[in-house]
Amino acid sequence: MKGGLIAINKPSGKSSAQCLNEIKAIISKSELAKFFQSDPPHPNDKNSKRKKWKRNDIKIGHGGTLDPLASGVLVVGLGIGTKQLPTLLSCVKTYKATCLFGCSTNTYDSSGKIIRVATKIPSKEEVADGLAAFRGDILQLPPLYSALHIQGKRLYEYAREGLPLPEAVKPRPMKCDHLELVEFHEKGQHSYNDPDVFASKEEIESEELLRPVSDFEKKEAVNNSEIAKENDSPQESKDDFQQKSSVEDAPAVKSASDESVPKTEEKDDQTSKNEPKGKKRKLEVTDLERGSRPPIGPSAVLDMSVSSGFYVRSVIHDLAHHIGSEAHMVDLIRTQQGDFVLDGDACFEFEEFQSAGWEQKLASLLKLDLDIENKEN
Repeated sequence: MKGGLIAINKPSGKSSAQCLNEIKAIISKSELAKFFQSDPPHPNDKNSKRKKWKRNDIKIGHGGTLDPLASGVLVVGLGIGTKQLPTLLSCVKTYKATCLFGCSTNTYDSSGKIIRVATKIPSKEEVADGLAAFRGDILQLPPLYSALHIQGKRLYEYAREGLPLPEAVKPRPMKCDHLELVEFHEKGQHSYNDPDVFASKEEIESEELLRPVSDFEKKEAVNNSEIAKENDSPQESKDDFQQKSSVEDAPAVKSASDESVPKTEEKDDQTSKNEPKGKKRKLEVTDLERGSRPPIGPSAVLDMSVSSGFYVRSVIHDLAHHIGSEAHMVDLIRTQQGDFVLDGDACFEFEEFQSAGWEQKLASLLKLDLDIENKEN
């Protein structure tokens, strides 16, 4: 069995698994299938009867998932090339990401529901200056809507079902070698829009309880503590600060649930007595759909080179909070992974597999002697 590595330009709107399944079906019906055949199940394998192995089934895998929203370089291993895929998990990846300021969503991207609305729209200078905090070695918390496992269950499953996390999500050490603002478009200069759907009251409450507290939100809570000391305000405990940073936003940010709620709503007497001075009170919401639309802010395009496992959605989310605003990701392109570059010779357009000529190109790239094989047959 032969094989190797190639890359495809994954289109936006398809999952990585969908792309692989479609390519697998095409290659399995071609003359090249013989080079990438998967191994038949071993006779002593207890599950061998359950495995529907076919002679033309090919061995295929990818070197790192791209979200359905994202496009760009997806490294694909064929045949014995699948054994090389683990080496790509630790390589540096480059991305071009577009974020839209004005509101945040529960998924940190445009596929989610609005959960918080910004009252501050940042300037180009504020965005550019805020990037410095995310360069180099950082600690990053993944989004709740991610495929990471906690005790055998993916994070997004807990989030969708509104289940409490069995343990805290731990920040992970990441490295950002390069992070620059390459484009900035004011409102009216771009075509991006916010999602049409607001999260329900229950979804927002669940997200507030489950949402991991970012390193920058914790720092904001500590900074607020120092300000409170200077103003001789009642000192809050360390636990209070952590709760504040996980449930509330920076002073310039408000929850989407506040949009349709009068600010003169009566407080519960017991809550008022126990609530520290200056701490925002959680408001009741009856109908989020009556809330006003968030202001569509500017869009910013960021160019970055990051370590494996880095969540671009998270850095956009944390950047917005760091500069006192809200944002979500609206576009993502992986431009390079290891030696594979978008538009490079070893990178196929996904549509190429639907047209003539892809077999010769693939055979040439992987140095497969397709002509000799055809003559022998």
